[in-house]
Amino acid sequence: GMRTQEKANFIHKMMAFEQLRGTGPYTTFLQMVYDLVSAPNPADPDLVSKVQRAWMIGLRCRDPAMRKSFFTFFEGQVPKGLHARLHHVIAKQEWDSIGDSYWLKHGVELILNMARADEPLGGGP
Repeated sequence: GMRTQEKANFIHKMMAFEQLRGTGPYTTFLQMVYDLVSAPNPADPDLVSKVQRAWMIGLRCRDPAMRKSFFTFFEGQVPKGLHARLHHVIAKQEWDSIGDSYWLKHGVELILNMARADEPLGGGP
């Protein structure tokens, strides 16, 4: 198989398909990215980091099922605690790769997914 760096280089070259949103090659590109980053379980952190821009693009995919798959993957890359997620969304995550879309909804969803109906969201003692 391909080494991590070879996979990352391949994905970076394929990012030209981002300009073809909504077409067959674009959808195939996103599926390939998803398969590469999510297939080994757990995902290879080095590859996930190197191709972050590519899989973040999947968060704005027009196909709802694919978008949900990317969000589920994204959520798995983010710490589970409320404060850690808040810090990640506000201070750590680089949203540039999807900056031309309404990225804030993804940050809010990450935080709200921590909420449980039977517990208050308050974090302090």
